[in-house]
Amino acid sequence: MLIIFVVETDSVCKSDSKYIDKVLEYWYKEFKGNKNNIIRYVYLCSKSRFDTKKKEINHYIRAYHSRNPNNPCIVIFCIDTDSGYDSEVLNNRITKYCCDNKYELVFFKENIEEVFWGQKFAKKEKSNKSQQFFTSKQITKIKVAYLKCSLDCLNNKKSNLLIVLDSITKKS
Repeated sequence: MLIIFVVETDSVCKSDSKYIDKVLEYWYKEFKGNKNNIIRYVYLCSKSRFDTKKKEINHYIRAYHSRNPNNPCIVIFCIDTDSGYDSEVLNNRITKYCCDNKYELVFFKENIEEVFWGQKFAKKEKSNKSQQFFTSKQITKIKVAYLKCSLDCLNNKKSNLLIVLDSITKKS
């Protein structure tokens, strides 16, 4: 199985992918350790660029299917909800885009750092904080319920990440 995570961060900072890797390592160790399961990341640099990476996504899918024609490929967009009217409009556009393309959608309310640390950080701190999270035992302090919130009841410092990953890992 190929899973492509499309994340907001850029390919230098890679903060979002560090959090997701830690979740996979902690809650889905057997899935992540299976050599038949491949994880790739596509970096948006900004969630407003959500519709600019289709070519890169399709490249990964074609390359994977050329070697594994019968195995599934799943694309998961991981997006911060942020706040305000403009964010809500953009989130609705992203939701429609994911639905139209049959992509999974994970929201972090209001952002990924709030979900994993319980607070916001300045942009310049995000890379260091994600690395600290990856190397520390911080993951053990996360309440599973905060990562298993359905989209209709998503509120601050919560996400639907584990709901999406649970449904995908059961398919493998």
